[in-house]
Amino acid sequence: MQSIRNNAKYFTHLVGNQVKFTVPPCYPLWTEVTEEQPAWLRSIIDSYFDLQDDRSSDEYQIVCAAVDCLAVDRYRDYKLKAHNHLKAHGPNRPYDKLSTKDWQKCIDFFNGPAFVERSVKNKANRDKAKYFSVQGSKNFFAMRSDEWDPEIQKWPGVIESF
Repeated sequence: MQSIRNNAKYFTHLVGNQVKFTVPPCYPLWTEVTEEQPAWLRSIIDSYFDLQDDRSSDEYQIVCAAVDCLAVDRYRDYKLKAHNHLKAHGPNRPYDKLSTKDWQKCIDFFNGPAFVERSVKNKANRDKAKYFSVQGSKNFFAMRSDEWDPEIQKWPGVIESF
């Protein structure tokens, strides 16, 4: 067994490559990927973690959830890169070793009404924001208001908020 601690960046790279080479980026969400496609996920868990073959244990479920989260992130990044490639190079040049069949699925997905409608809504929402935020669902001012100190009746400074 290899230690994940010592090889964390290689493990992340491995999961990213497996996502890239086994799942085409034409599903709206990772949860819609069929069960057969992420079968490699279980084999990775079995080969890199020593969990005494007890798939019902809490430990195994935690590791599965963590690897699945990693796969979700890698799939989202892969889908974004494929979409940017389509916008930059057009439909005639498949993205990064995708088969013609999978590339056509991606084109249909990215040009489909659901994806286009969602893109337009998201762009409109980003344009409404006065301040750009990369902190997740809360903007800077919402985060700062959570930091109100009732004991001293004072807001944190701008520097402390960052």
